[in-house]
Amino acid sequence: VVSFYVAVGSPLDAAGENFLFSAHMVQHNILMYVTAVLTVLAIPGWFVDAFIFRSPRLFRLFRFLVQPLFAGFAFTFAFSVWHFPVLYEAALHNKMWHMVEHLTMWGTSVLMLWPLLSRSVRLPKINWGVQILYIFLLMVVQIPLFGILTFSPEVLYPTYELAPRITFLDPLADQVLGGLLMKVANMLLSLFLMGRAFYHWNLEQH
Repeated sequence: VVSFYVAVGSPLDAAGENFLFSAHMVQHNILMYVTAVLTVLAIPGWFVDAFIFRSPRLFRLFRFLVQPLFAGFAFTFAFSVWHFPVLYEAALHNKMWHMVEHLTMWGTSVLMLWPLLSRSVRLPKINWGVQILYIFLLMVVQIPLFGILTFSPEVLYPTYELAPRITFLDPLADQVLGGLLMKVANMLLSLFLMGRAFYHWNLEQH
């Protein structure tokens, strides 16, 4: 809850909405790689199992949502689509769409992380070897968006191009910094989870 507030309720939100693309990327990183991780870890496995088994349909739905193929696709799709300039600008200028943007990024991140961090007995995390492949593929599919944001010769979002400068960064440098922050945050969490999975997978082989 605290991390969610820092992302969307603190002055960071105003900075990201009105002035700095890089601040907005920090918001997204907190929602996807801090709040979502803590959300999955904070939900007791017995609570999830009791809840989803109240209805066979609910169990089938949740099982579909957290299976790696769908969860990985949903996360990648939501994160990528919201960075299309037309949707990104719409979210910046409409509070409802901005809220939807952040909630979908957080929600799909929870789904993406479930196969890696689940505490549920009925819908457990996937085996360690598959986790390594899953994490690697998630890292790879983010490369195009990272490349566009980091290496674009022009500012992609008019709001930041026209915004008053509150740091020494010009709009293009701010965009490059935002792209780098996005990729570095993804790599740090991904490499940690991949190393963890490799360690446990190696133990299983012996």
